[in-house]
Amino acid sequence: MRVLTLNLWGEKGPLAARRVIIRDWILELKPDLIGFQEVVHSEGQSQVSDFLEEAGYTCRFGRSLAHGQSAYGNSIASRWPISYDVVHGLPSGPGRMEPRSMLIARVCSPQGDLSFACTHLSFGAGLSAVRTAQIEAVRRFLSQCSKGGDLAPVLVGDFNCSSGSPEMKNLRKGCKRRAALGFYDAWLLGGDGSDGFTHLKDNPYSREQLPADRRVDYILIARVVGGMVPLKRVIDCRVVCTAARDGVWASDHFGVFAELQY
Repeated sequence: MRVLTLNLWGEKGPLAARRVIIRDWILELKPDLIGFQEVVHSEGQSQVSDFLEEAGYTCRFGRSLAHGQSAYGNSIASRWPISYDVVHGLPSGPGRMEPRSMLIARVCSPQGDLSFACTHLSFGAGLSAVRTAQIEAVRRFLSQCSKGGDLAPVLVGDFNCSSGSPEMKNLRKGCKRRAALGFYDAWLLGGDGSDGFTHLKDNPYSREQLPADRRVDYILIARVVGGMVPLKRVIDCRVVCTAARDGVWASDHFGVFAELQY
């Protein structure tokens, strides 16, 4: 199973040129499942759904925020049929913070049904407690929606916190006492041993907002108990969408791509 996650950076920057680069990466990687964040959706189409549907993908969108006649949120694309999808709102912090949500799709893969989820947590150095609350909601919603599935669910997205943060440590560990799902981090199991940064100051689109390079984009697989087929191994995990073309980058984030074996 080939999985990709990428923050699309909305419609910022040289959109037409960025879109071609994103398309070419997808055609090269041939992922089975894709999770996008910061997706603009209008007139029934997202930024990428038209060419993805031409390539045989089924696409779903989950709104986090309305922008006039457009909407903004997460999107899922699958090479396999999607039997249903649902959007869950996530807790917000104080003040007028941007709403956040999680999109979950039940995917009918050749190996069995699984829940595939995409999310984007709140951005900000002082928002660890907010992200922790969002992670607990993500864990709870995904656990509920995964009932009856055949394969361990997959969660992807931009978590806006580093691998060593309390939020991510909590998410990976889980809690048996509260029957809370824990997760494997595909990069830690199948990466090349480097830091795996996905949000870098070398990228001019993200330079002004970053105090330091960070790994904030993840592919995570639930540690399951019971009858679900668990993850067997991560064959490969790579940081992708990394090369500029004529000075244009795919996004202000790099993507993460993993090949999973159940």
